[in-house]
Amino acid sequence: MSPCPRTRRVLSVASECAPLIKTGGLADVVGALPAALEPLGWHTRVLLPGYPGVLAQLAEAGTTLRRVWATEDLFGGPATVRRGVYRTTGGTGGTELDLMVLDAPHLFDRLKLPTWDFHPESLEYHGLVSTLKAGMVHASRVTTVSPSYATELATPEFGFGLEGVAAMRLDRGEMTGILNGIDTAAWDPSTDPAVTPFSASDLAGKDANRGALLAEFGLDPAGDRPGPLAVVVTRLTHQKGVDLLCDALPGFLDAGGTVAVLGSGDPGYEFALGELAARYPGAMGVWIGYDEALSHRMYAGGDLVLVPSRFEPCGLTQLYGQRYGALPLVAATGGLRDTVTDATPENLDAGTATGFSFSDVRLGGTIDAGGLGFALGRAADLYRDADAWDRLRRTAMTTPVDWGTSASRYADLFGELVG
Repeated sequence: MSPCPRTRRVLSVASECAPLIKTGGLADVVGALPAALEPLGWHTRVLLPGYPGVLAQLAEAGTTLRRVWATEDLFGGPATVRRGVYRTTGGTGGTELDLMVLDAPHLFDRLKLPTWDFHPESLEYHGLVSTLKAGMVHASRVTTVSPSYATELATPEFGFGLEGVAAMRLDRGEMTGILNGIDTAAWDPSTDPAVTPFSASDLAGKDANRGALLAEFGLDPAGDRPGPLAVVVTRLTHQKGVDLLCDALPGFLDAGGTVAVLGSGDPGYEFALGELAARYPGAMGVWIGYDEALSHRMYAGGDLVLVPSRFEPCGLTQLYGQRYGALPLVAATGGLRDTVTDATPENLDAGTATGFSFSDVRLGGTIDAGGLGFALGRAADLYRDADAWDRLRRTAMTTPVDWGTSASRYADLFGELVG
């Protein structure tokens, strides 16, 4: 994996990276983007914290880490940086990452930040310290993960106190929104070892996955529910709109829809979803926790994937859904707005629709249970038209969701910075 002499280098510093450590979509992005940038002449090295779990996985994989830097006084204590190439095999070719790990846990309470930088144009944030603000102020360029979210960050509704900094960088042309992609080798329904294979040109396996998912969740034993099977794969939090789901799903279930949920989070939401499933036995199932292989089976078996987030910088769930023919039904915010084309009559006629969306907050709408319920009704109505649903699903599955275009935009941005 050594870069050729003319390859330019970029350092990616992150708190997580799939498949070594993952708490959310950031890990998928950090793990997949290096491979997409390599053919474009940019070799990426990823710097991660030396979490015990990461170090253990590297050792188990036989990754040799050599010390490349050390100090006895990094913000008041010793630290070491080690480098190695992490390789795995299996699936669709495995993973290869050029890694560096920083071994320094003592820094959590010994930052020793410079006092002269404690002012409103740098570290100071309402009397406290914000390293995020300092990064946004001092970086040569700022990127976020969708064009809509870049605009939203400059507003009080989404800026969370940093809207002034975001607006300044946006007005100067120094903040860019570049959509995330997904690793289409790891997320490929025709080769995914977790599912019965299928593709946009051969959807027979999609039906087999649907039946298997219903059985796995103990749903629809008589096979007499006429509506779509909606899946939810998410953290159970207010931001993800789980309360909206709890309010809107009864109408969908009463109309013959079926729901399977995978996630964990706020205990109140876990309880509310469990209670809703108990009210609709055979129609709704809930799996509290997370299982990567199960998430693949859910996208493969689902007719819809529900993403009613109140805000979403980009989101990957809707992209996985499109790839696997589980049509995304999303709130029109951030990257969800940028990646899902609503199934309006005009878009259906034009063959551009890829899912369903509701409540464009930038046009005065709100993200609420009423909007979600209306969108669920629209989806259920279209589902009854088998030909229209099939066309919509094929369009979604063949819409590019890989890193091709976005990686090129990152490469161009890096070139501007070093040019």
